Amino acid sequence: MTIALRHVVRKQHDNGEGITFPVPDAVDRISFRRQGLPTDTLELMRLIKEVFARREEAFELEEVYLDFVRAHGNVLLDPKEPWPHCYVHTRFPT
Repeated sequence: MTIALRHVVRKQHDNGEGITFPVPDAVDRISFRRQGLPTDTLELMRLIKEVFARREEAFELEEVYLDFVRAHGNVLLDPKEPWPHCYVHTRFPT
């Protein structure tokens, strides 16, 4: 479930690519193929919503995104600093 949520947030949320996930996207896709799960994010999101509905919970992409930012941090750009110091990794962005 974590891999599926991570993949959906990475691809569907506007800022999903900015999260400092500890695993490359390709590893998630390979894991899905090995388990026979779709890599298409819309199909995967449909399956996730079914799981949440069975548990009588609502699936909110924004809430899942914020959970991942809190857990893994976010990459922010500070254009005043020279490269590579212009990329600031933060765990709890404001």
